[in-house]
Amino acid sequence: MPAIEVSHLRARINLLTKLVDNPVQLVQELTQFYESYSDLTFQSGMFSVRAGDLPAYRTPVLMNRELENSLLKYAVDSPEKTLEIIDLLAARPQIEPRQLACSLLGNLSPEYYDKVTQRLADWAHTTVEPEDLIWMFKRGTARMRQDAPEMWLKMLKSWLESSDARYRQIAVYGLTSMINDTSLTSLPLIYKYLQPLLLESNVKILPHLETILARLIEKSEKETLFFLKQVLRQAKSPTITRMVRRSLPLFSPEGQESLRIFLRTL
Repeated sequence: MPAIEVSHLRARINLLTKLVDNPVQLVQELTQFYESYSDLTFQSGMFSVRAGDLPAYRTPVLMNRELENSLLKYAVDSPEKTLEIIDLLAARPQIEPRQLACSLLGNLSPEYYDKVTQRLADWAHTTVEPEDLIWMFKRGTARMRQDAPEMWLKMLKSWLESSDARYRQIAVYGLTSMINDTSLTSLPLIYKYLQPLLLESNVKILPHLETILARLIEKSEKETLFFLKQVLRQAKSPTITRMVRRSLPLFSPEGQESLRIFLRTL
């Protein structure tokens, strides 16, 4: 792998951005760009990490970051061309261009959110590894989760209620990507969407709800305890109570004791 000289790197990236109006040529040049910085003996974090079974160029973090930052503005300034670029990048087998495609998708403006969800649905259905689903959803919904999280949750809910078990599993990873967000602001919305599903006690989706519950406990035990107690007060079926009892080991000793005391009052 050649040593990175930042000014030279930025000059090369600047030349690439001039090809935005020609998506096919841009992606062709990008492929050569990735190859020139690839190193099969190099491993690093963030964008360069190998995920799932996808092959990787293992390009340096700095290079990927500079490239992404330079292209992101075109998702807003030239959305139609950016969508063409996204589709071409997503068709590449390597993880780096796919992650770039997801980051560009996640920066599109609200009028393109229907196209964002459509692509994520298509990509998710052909993605095998859970690790790939999580970064794909996290990157691809970055702006939507800020501006219109209800829209993304609506999509996840439709997958969770799907007759296709594969989509139900995909929904779990979609919610996990939201739960793992550094901000806690999305948790109340997640609780809001989960509440009717828990009360419904549908045995088809219950195992997936248990997985989501585990993620929520890891993120915020206190808020999840409060949420579960609200659900248990409204529950008409013993199914949800049994699920909570099974989930007790996921809580801290204090959380377990709080739930046990509460369950004795029902």
